[in-house]
Formats: sequence, C-alpha cells, structure tokens
Amino acid sequence: MFPLESLFIVGIVMLIVGMIVGAVAGRAWMAPEQTKEIEQKLSEAKRELEEYQHGVAQHFSETAQKVRELTQSYKELHEHLALGAMQLTNTEIGRQLFAAGDNDGNEKAVFTQTPIEPPRDWAPKIPGSHGMLSEEFGLKDEDEALALIDGIPADKKQKS
Repeated sequence: MFPLESLFIVGIVMLIVGMIVGAVAGRAWMAPEQTKEIEQKLSEAKRELEEYQHGVAQHFSETAQKVRELTQSYKELHEHLALGAMQLTNTEIGRQLFAAGDNDGNEKAVFTQTPIEPPRDWAPKIPGSHGMLSEEFGLKDEDEALALIDGIPADKKQKS
C-alpha cells in the first residue's frame, strides 16, 4: 500500500483544490440578481450612514449656535441688572456688577470686603468649650457615663 504520509499530503492537496474549485463555481453560479440586490443594500446603507452623520453634525452645529445665543442673552441680562442696580441703588454696586460681567470668568469679582469666616455651627458656642470638630466633642465624664448606664440623669444623681 501507500505510505501513510503520502496519503495525508494527497488528502490535504485535494482539500485545497476542492475549496478553490468550490469558490470559483459558487461565484459563477451565483444569480446576478442576488449580486445586484446585495450591492443595492450596501449603497443604501452607505447613504443612510451619510444622512445620519450629516444629521449629527447639524445637531451639534445648532447646539453650538444656541449656546452662543444663551451666552449673549445672559450677558445682556447681566448688563440690565447692573444698570438697574446703578439707577436704583448705590452706583458702587452697579460698577462692581459691571466689573464682574467684564471679567468673563478669568478673574474673581470682589463684591464685599468682608473676610471669609469658618462656618459658625462648628465653632465653640461658649469660650473655652469644644467645637464639633474637637476630639473631645461629645465625650462624657465617667460620672455622667455611669449615670446614663444606670438610667439616672447626672443632675438628679448629684442632688440625691
């Protein structure tokens, strides 16, 4: 018989030749209508993609224009408020509002000369006492803690 290696080589060569012949025959026997239909679907998909991309570009262009209009309206409103402040109140306040509108966010406007203070709810209420952020805040004395465990308030226990 034939050696096993020769059979494998011949089998692989025949498989490759069969795949090539099958691909050529499939192309030749494919219906021309089917090819045209596939090409038509492809061109329709390309057209839909281009329309979608155009729609997205137009949407973002309109959005940018509306943001510009909104910015302009905000600026006009700010100027109107500053003019009203100058006419109805102190002229210094109006000047500060105009200055705040002219800096366009590059500089911080100063409206008042008052210094910034920490929140008052964290500060000690009585001088010498501890504030909320203190490490001792909320800790009880041993007598108070024992009274709470016994269920007797500390001030009643001391009176007895």
